[in-house]
Amino acid sequence: DASCVVVTDIQPGTIGKPVYFSIDASQAGAGNLEIIVSVAGKNVPNYVQSEGNAKFKVNFKPQEIAPHLLSVKFNNEPVPNSPFECRIIDSQQLAVSGPGVKMCPVGHPAAIVITSSAGNCEDCVIKVHSPGGEVLPLSVRGAGLPLSVTTSSKNKLEAEYVPVEVGAHHVHVVFDGQPVLGSPFTCNVYDVGRVVVTGIDGTHTVGTAVTFTVDASQAGEGTLELVVTTGKSSVRAEVAARSRGLYEVTFVPQEPIPHFVNITFNDEGIPHNPFQCLISPTQEIATAVARSPRREDTRATQARGDGL
Repeated sequence: DASCVVVTDIQPGTIGKPVYFSIDASQAGAGNLEIIVSVAGKNVPNYVQSEGNAKFKVNFKPQEIAPHLLSVKFNNEPVPNSPFECRIIDSQQLAVSGPGVKMCPVGHPAAIVITSSAGNCEDCVIKVHSPGGEVLPLSVRGAGLPLSVTTSSKNKLEAEYVPVEVGAHHVHVVFDGQPVLGSPFTCNVYDVGRVVVTGIDGTHTVGTAVTFTVDASQAGEGTLELVVTTGKSSVRAEVAARSRGLYEVTFVPQEPIPHFVNITFNDEGIPHNPFQCLISPTQEIATAVARSPRREDTRATQARGDGL
């Protein structure tokens, strides 16, 4: 009785890897079992392994990204629901992008975008692990969408999470039980609020080196940029790394006017940015200014001659 043959365990396959499914003919009586795997009208070699008691394990290795048809007949009669369709996927057709897999600030939504030319984004599973190993929740928007995604379609999937601590977050993207190309991805989460500047307060003197420190050791991975200006021109500054994330900055003011120190971390201004550094004249300049004659004390003088 061909209707008693049961075909199970047909799962989506991955190109170049064996795909397995099971056939149970133990209740069908005596007969011949015929199995044909095909794609686009072409037969694909398949291999049958007997597990005893008229039960079999069949496997084939797909070479094309297209639905494969599994035709199963018993005594030349199709078994129920034959032919079966087996979807074949290629995880390398999936592209993963967005700040959520690269770099993002702490406490802000980090987006993950998955696109696929094969239209199989809905089968992706995303998990985000914090530096401590905790699995972070992914936000959900819209009724009827799969859990953990904001928007979803066959060609594009968008999800987001909110990191709550500084450090490397690992984003796992799995398709049909296999990690996609590049997974797990690393997202460096940073916090500009943890960049600390010391030694810049107070009044400094023209010609005397001003030295202060910038501590970004607790801010996470990122790029620190620093510019010293007078409001009308930039001032040369030297930066020396004292340890990982700790820097000593030195510049020499040449004018007795306020200098401004602009510091950014990953292109974001740190708290209290820009910093103002007050510069006073030297004692010699102050004395010279004090001794210079007042305008009312000077006399008008005219000078003539070829030498002028």
